[in-house]
Amino acid sequence: MSAIVFMAGALTGATALAAATFVDWKIRESKFSPALKTPEKLGRDETIRELNTYFFKAQEIYASCNQEMMESAELATTPIELPWDNPLEKAAVFVSGKLTPFCRNQRASRLMDLRDEARGLYSRYRGVFERGRALLAERGIPSAMSPAALEIETKSRPGPSIDNDDWDLELDALADSIRDAIERSCEETESLIAALEDGLATEIA
Repeated sequence: MSAIVFMAGALTGATALAAATFVDWKIRESKFSPALKTPEKLGRDETIRELNTYFFKAQEIYASCNQEMMESAELATTPIELPWDNPLEKAAVFVSGKLTPFCRNQRASRLMDLRDEARGLYSRYRGVFERGRALLAERGIPSAMSPAALEIETKSRPGPSIDNDDWDLELDALADSIRDAIERSCEETESLIAALEDGLATEIA
């Protein structure tokens, strides 16, 4: 990849990232279910519905992590100046070297936001998980206990310096910690839904 193409792509990506973050936030805020305010009133079918909603919202965050990682691949390395580069190419290499730390920092920030988003989503739906377990308990059906919060392994923020040769590995570790936690919560969601569907043949008001 030429330095000019790299620089243009990085600038475009940073601008698009900021816009997408705002739009995503507005969309997600508008989708919050009113039922989350009084989960203790949910019946069986309503609880299943809300658990399914959580599952798909969590999967959206998971997909966003994957997208961030794909778009971050080009930042793992930067163009280097070659002996035969013309002055314009040399200038582009210089600028891209200055721009890389900024773009790396933007990517890391986005992943940190996704980590907080995943935790916040679980927190909002925690009452639904508790309601599901309560419905099962009323019928004497055991269920796996849910953690009090989405447990995401603490990972250090990747250093954005151009000299950090392990930046991509550090970013991947951060993304994996988010994706692993989401996978666990979605497995818990599926398990609870299955228990509600199989164990309660009639709707519980």
